[in-house]
Amino acid sequence: MNEQEKRNIARKILEALYDTWERHTNISLNTVQEQGGWDRSLFRTVVDKLDKQLGLIKSAGSSYSFEMTPSGVIYAEENGIVPKDKVEWHEKIRQHILAFLAELHDREGSRADVHYEKIAEGALIKNKMEMLRDLSLLSDLGKIEAVSTTSYRITDIGLRNYRGADEDII
Repeated sequence: MNEQEKRNIARKILEALYDTWERHTNISLNTVQEQGGWDRSLFRTVVDKLDKQLGLIKSAGSSYSFEMTPSGVIYAEENGIVPKDKVEWHEKIRQHILAFLAELHDREGSRADVHYEKIAEGALIKNKMEMLRDLSLLSDLGKIEAVSTTSYRITDIGLRNYRGADEDII
C-alpha cells in the first residue's frame, strides 16, 4: 500500500469530519470513500488507524458514521488539514470563551458560572449557537466545565492555560 495514498485518504477523512464537526452533524464515511474512488479495504484500513490507533475519530453509531474526537479537531487544526481562516476563527472563539470565564472567575470566584448566551455577547459570531461546538471542545479538553446543560465555568487547567502558566503550582 502506498503511504502517500494513505495520507491523502486520511486528510480527506479529517477534512470531511472537521466540516461535520463545525456543523454539529456526522457523516457516513462510505460517502467519502465513494467520492474519492478509493479501494474499500485500503480506505477502511486508514479509518481503523485514525480511530483505534490514533484516536482522532470515533464511531458515531450506524451507517459507518464517524465524528472527530477533541484530539482529532486539534490535530486537524495544528497540521494544516483545515483552512487557516477556519482555525483562526475557532481560536478566536475559544480565546473569547476563556477570557470571559477567566474574568468571571477573578471577579466572582472559582465556583462562578454563566449561561453560554452571556459568554456569546461580544464574540465574533453570527448567532449564539455557533459557540456551542467550541464550548464543547473546551469542556472535553478540561479547560472549562459544564455546570448545567447551558452554563459553564473555567477550570484550573483552563485558567493556567489562558494565563500562560501551564505548569502545576507544586
